[in-house]
Amino acid sequence: MACTSTMNSFSQESTPTPPSSRASTPNSRSRASTPNSRSRTFTPYSRDRTPTTRPRTPTPHSRAPTPYSHASTPYFRAATPYSRAATPYSRARTPYLLNHEGLASEELTQLTHQLGQARATSDTMLGHLIEQVDVAKAALQAATIDVSEREASYRTEIEALKDKLSCLDGGDVQRFEEMAATISDLQGANADLQSTYDVLLKMHTGVCVDSQRISNAHEDLKDRFATVTANHEELQRTCHVLENLRDHLAEDTSAKDAAFQALVDFVRCTVCDTLMMEPCVLACGHMLCVNCVDRWAATGGSCPFCRVPMEPRVIVGLKDVVEKVVAVQVPGSSRVNPIEIV
Repeated sequence: MACTSTMNSFSQESTPTPPSSRASTPNSRSRASTPNSRSRTFTPYSRDRTPTTRPRTPTPHSRAPTPYSHASTPYFRAATPYSRAATPYSRARTPYLLNHEGLASEELTQLTHQLGQARATSDTMLGHLIEQVDVAKAALQAATIDVSEREASYRTEIEALKDKLSCLDGGDVQRFEEMAATISDLQGANADLQSTYDVLLKMHTGVCVDSQRISNAHEDLKDRFATVTANHEELQRTCHVLENLRDHLAEDTSAKDAAFQALVDFVRCTVCDTLMMEPCVLACGHMLCVNCVDRWAATGGSCPFCRVPMEPRVIVGLKDVVEKVVAVQVPGSSRVNPIEIV
C-alpha cells in the first residue's frame, strides 16, 4: 500500500529544476560541494520527503520544459482500486516528475528496475491482503455458524422453559410434588454417594500408604538380597579355596600315610610280627628283633630264613626310628614292652 501511494504522488503536476540548471549557477550552494556535508538523494520512493531546491529564476542556460515533463508520460501508473485514500492525518507529498532529457540511459534503466521492484512488492502485498481477507471471511463464516447453533440451542431451552411454565400455570400440582420428591430422593442418594466416596477415599489413602510402605520394604529386601548374594558369592569362593586346600592336604596325607605304613612294614619283625624295638641285622642281611635273635641263637644259632650262622649286630639309628614310630602310633608307650601293630 505504501508503494501504491508513492506511485500516486507522480500524477500531480509539478516540474522540479533540471539538473543542468543547478550546475550552471555559480552561486548555487550544492550539498555535495563540501566533503563533510551529508547529501541525501531523493528518489520517487522516499517517504514524505520534499526536494530541498529553492525556486530559481530561469537563466539563459536553463532548458525549457519538454513534452515529457508533463504528468501524462507513460511511466506514471494510474490510480488503482487498492490505492490508499487521502485522510486528514496524511502528510502532503511533493510530486516528482520524470524528465527524459535530464536523465541518462543508466538512470532510466535503474528507475525502470526500481519501478518493477515496486510493482512486484505491491503485487505481493496485494496477495497477502487477499489471503487475509479470505481468512477473515472463513472466520466470519465460522462465527456465523456458531451464532446460529447457539441461537437454536437457546430457542430449544426457551421452549422447554415455556413448557414448564405452562405446566405450572395449568395447576399440575401433583407433577410438581412428584418432581420435588424425586429431587429429594436424588439429594439423599447424592449424600449416600458422597459418604461412600469419603469412605473409598480413606481406603484409597490407606492403600496408598500401605503400598508405599511395601515398596520401601521391597527396596530394603532388594538391598539385603544383594548383600546376601555378595556374601554368598564370597563364601562360595572361600569354600572353593578350602576344598582345593583339603584335596591338597588329603593328597599329602595319603602320601605321608603310605610312607609311614612302608616304614612300619620295614621295621616290623618277620618272625614275631611286632615292631623291632631293638632291631638286629644278621650276617646274611636279614633283620630280626633282639628277642627272636636270642630264641634262635638258643635253638641253633643260625638264621631262620637262610640257615647262615648268626652274627647279630644292633642297628642304633634304626632303633631311634622305631621308637619315634611307636611314639607316633601310641603316645606314652614303653620301650620295654614291644607293641604289636597290625
